[in-house]
Amino acid sequence: MHLSTTSSAFFRIAGTIAVFSLVILTLSGVGLAQACDPPKIVANANSSNFFSAEQEMIVGELTLARMSGEFRQIQDPVLLAYIESIGAKLIKHLPPTGLKFTFHLVEYPSANAFNIPGGHVFITRKLVAFSNTEDELASVIAHELGHATVHHGAQDLSIAMKKLLNITSVGDRKDIIDKYNLVIENARTKRASARRGHENDQQLEADKIGFFSMVAAGYDPNASFTFFDRLTESEGKTGSWFSDIFGGGTPEQKRLREIAQAASELPQACRDGRSAKATEDFLKWQADVVGFREAEREEKLPGLLWKKQISPKIRSDVNKITFSQDGKYLLVTDDFAVTVIEREGAKVLRQIAAEGVSEAYFTQNNSQVVFVTNNLRFERWDVASGKAIEIRELVLRQNCWEDKLSPDGNYLACVDLQTNVNLIETKTGKRVFEKKQFYPLTSLEYFSWLRAGREETSRVSFFRIGFTPDSRFAMFSRSNKFRFRFSVDGLTYDESENTVLGVDLTTMKPIDVGGDLKKVAARSYAFIDPTRVIGNTAAKVEAGGIFSFPAGKRLQKLEFGGEEISATSDPNFLTVKPVSNFTTGIFDVSKTALVTAMNKNDIAVWKNIMAFESTSGKIVLRELKIDDAKKTNAGVDLATIEIPVSNMSGMRTAEISDDFGWLVMSTKTRGGVWNLKTGERKVFTRGFMGGVVDPKGMSVAEFPRFQGEKHTLALLNSDTGQGVPIRELPEYGSKTYGRFLINRKSLDTKESKETKPTDGTEGQFPLVEAEKAESKLGSNVSFELVDWVKGLF
Repeated sequence: MHLSTTSSAFFRIAGTIAVFSLVILTLSGVGLAQACDPPKIVANANSSNFFSAEQEMIVGELTLARMSGEFRQIQDPVLLAYIESIGAKLIKHLPPTGLKFTFHLVEYPSANAFNIPGGHVFITRKLVAFSNTEDELASVIAHELGHATVHHGAQDLSIAMKKLLNITSVGDRKDIIDKYNLVIENARTKRASARRGHENDQQLEADKIGFFSMVAAGYDPNASFTFFDRLTESEGKTGSWFSDIFGGGTPEQKRLREIAQAASELPQACRDGRSAKATEDFLKWQADVVGFREAEREEKLPGLLWKKQISPKIRSDVNKITFSQDGKYLLVTDDFAVTVIEREGAKVLRQIAAEGVSEAYFTQNNSQVVFVTNNLRFERWDVASGKAIEIRELVLRQNCWEDKLSPDGNYLACVDLQTNVNLIETKTGKRVFEKKQFYPLTSLEYFSWLRAGREETSRVSFFRIGFTPDSRFAMFSRSNKFRFRFSVDGLTYDESENTVLGVDLTTMKPIDVGGDLKKVAARSYAFIDPTRVIGNTAAKVEAGGIFSFPAGKRLQKLEFGGEEISATSDPNFLTVKPVSNFTTGIFDVSKTALVTAMNKNDIAVWKNIMAFESTSGKIVLRELKIDDAKKTNAGVDLATIEIPVSNMSGMRTAEISDDFGWLVMSTKTRGGVWNLKTGERKVFTRGFMGGVVDPKGMSVAEFPRFQGEKHTLALLNSDTGQGVPIRELPEYGSKTYGRFLINRKSLDTKESKETKPTDGTEGQFPLVEAEKAESKLGSNVSFELVDWVKGLF
């Protein structure tokens, strides 16, 4: 079992050059109690590695450069110095390697460490946060140094070069670079067998060397046991010889037992002394690592020759807008920041750099802001002081695939990849409730679920997670979307069912959820208050109503519907999506009617004020004054607020003309063309997927389907500021790469038998339709390459 992977094609050869390893430290019966010298390298002494230490470090440089896009390094000398000090203590007790070790602190979704050839050791921020002590962190670093000491990465590359290139040696730097690039190219068409797994002499030798250096440096040998115990949630169960032989124990339990037994054999005389301040220093440094923000550091760009400010700057896309319960503040969440606005002064109080936040909340007393990122980084901020109160990296053995934070920020609810329901206490990171296999998915459902979670724009939920506004109860249910019915000769033999789970967060025990709530919870619903839920029991407007919680008794019948229903800060208003020809509508509970609608991604409402994002990216405060006769909002604009542009990454496209005179750039929802000589924007458009621009400022961009507009190539004219469609593209199988367009066309003339989704809503399943279309273009296709510059102009 490995805790981390990489998407780079190069790391799939020879069992991966980067040794992404499960943090397991093992020690067989060794004679470390007899001497304090480092263990001699025996099993790896005659390995297939043909790189010298100097050659391996060149490979390390090449691998590091190739990996630069896989993660973001935390470039802070003070934070890195602490890891380097741990490394220095460990390296002192390693056998001679000839390598210069380099340590890297990186952003990565999991708590892990890994190494690459040349002595490069990587530690993720989440692993630092997960470690309870410096000893635990040192145990992980020691494990990676053990692999580096016996040159496992260089050995893997040697095997790959021998099998793919038929060579047994390398020469100078140029020769290494040439063969390194050649083995990468060959790996795409040939395969090299992987190095054997953890259960072999070489693996044990690496573990033994790392474990010795850890203990000799003065670290607690039991730290590896406690760390692995928490990481694998083994609860101290180390297994026994009986369970090992007859299959009752897991490999993790066996390794835990070996670690525990080995710890007692290491003499105190072989251990360096430790400072009494070690715990205090570690906790302070750990807090600095967890709270570190690259955006707050002074920009340093070595070798910068030219810099130009563009105007207006392109800003990220707003995902959610929320009023505080008292209407005093407004919270705006975009792709890269959470912004706090004072409503009456219409001014920005604070912008918190935070990437991957779907929604942030004001706590009920309106004094704090809480949110969690896609990588399970939890933060709590004080509104008045603008300072962070809590920042914590949450670590789970099974990744959350869908999650939601309680309104008070005390609990994170999630459904993991095994469809287990979990409740995590954000203050401690401990799991306080679990329901295993809440809703097993069919193979087709599971595949679609995994695919949906990777899509940039899908935001698809197979499960629904809700909290009462007072954070007293949580409710989990299987969404009515993306279910499938399998039939043979008209007879149904497998069909999804409704299910719901309620949990009392004060006792962490399930509660009875009855009445119509099982049907309501399958569809989008919202808590009006702690005792009432609004939603629909079926896919029709007359099935709407207000229901008691948790009894599920219908309290009031309503006629309304929508794919997505969300509560606002004012319990009298809900947002409904979509509505007729509009993206978002506002439903007035007291009038039991939809009062207005707009083509906006989100609308916040508090009493007689609404807030939304304008086309330009500014936040507009508008009076909510309904003309009942026209069913429209007759209110006037009260204020317009400019949101600061935060540091951004992951643009959809950003290209510069050959003469560096023009820039074409786009986020998911807005893009344009800028003159880099003046910094002025010349074209402003909705978001596009790819584009190129010439020295005259003429650009061609690929626009996805949007609100009735088809997938299209369009000319963006910087002279007129207009965009003009020039070619309609197929809905699936077409993508631009610079000036080239690649079209995939299926050669299969047979129609595949379709599996229909349940609930009679076949037209409401875009993900299913996309999966079917893409699956037909996965094999047996023809490729058409078009140079649209020559072909169209």
